[in-house]
Amino acid sequence: MTMLSSTANNDESTTEKNDNQQVNAVRLNNIRMCSNQFCLECNEPISPERQFQYPGTRFCINCEEKIAVKRSFLSSYKRRFNRNRNQT
Repeated sequence: MTMLSSTANNDESTTEKNDNQQVNAVRLNNIRMCSNQFCLECNEPISPERQFQYPGTRFCINCEEKIAVKRSFLSSYKRRFNRNRNQT
């Protein structure tokens, strides 16, 4: 009987450790998301030079370029859609 209780205690402590690790990972992720030191898209660190040049930036240079390409595509798509819609 004592063997079963010790196994249960080990399982509980292992579960508690896993829970603590998950909580710590979530806290670290929240800190990263709230600070301007990590990219919101890829979670990579933003270079200090970029932070100094563009205060308040939330994306690394690679993700910023990808976002700019998406924005330009979407803006041209919206213009074409509106132009076609007005002709009908």
